[in-house]
Amino acid sequence: MNINLFSVSFYKTELNIDNNKIIKYLKDLKKKDNGRNVSNPKGTGWQSNQLDLKNFLDMHDQIKPHITKCMQNMSLKGNPNITALWANVNGYKDYNEVHAHYGNAQLSLIYYLKTPKDCGKLFFENPCTSMDASWVNCKKNFTEYTSSRMTVDIKEGDLLIFPAWLLHGVGPNLNKKEDRISIASNIYIDTNENYSRNS
Repeated sequence: MNINLFSVSFYKTELNIDNNKIIKYLKDLKKKDNGRNVSNPKGTGWQSNQLDLKNFLDMHDQIKPHITKCMQNMSLKGNPNITALWANVNGYKDYNEVHAHYGNAQLSLIYYLKTPKDCGKLFFENPCTSMDASWVNCKKNFTEYTSSRMTVDIKEGDLLIFPAWLLHGVGPNLNKKEDRISIASNIYIDTNENYSRNS
């Protein structure tokens, strides 16, 4: 009998949002704001500074119930609040280094506004960091039990929610004509039962 001791879950769904309106807003912002370098190395891609959630109310309203469902699936409790929001625009050969959203966040999310062909794969690193050192020569197949890295298929309109501590990154955008555009967010889960706040 095979018994699974641990599991890493992520939540995936599709939203019905006018992406073109958001893309236009972000492209106009990109012309005025040099952005920052966090997971995107200097000279690679554009990551916005913190965005004002008030400019994305339709997206926020659609995301809220999915955060609740995700927390239920992961057996998490508390009041979730979106505490950080930013955009990523990756042009040709732009990528995002492996990183996690440490700090004041328990969950992270990504919403995909534009995902042209060959725009770069989203991947997650296996948190079992010692596995490769032990199993390097004896892996028969690459599965959820043996892979040190797994990719997730995504398309425009997809929303992903995952543990903030889970290492992830994005491969290079090999599409010479179109950008890969997404919005990411951190979610803080307030576990103080006497504190109520709208996320």
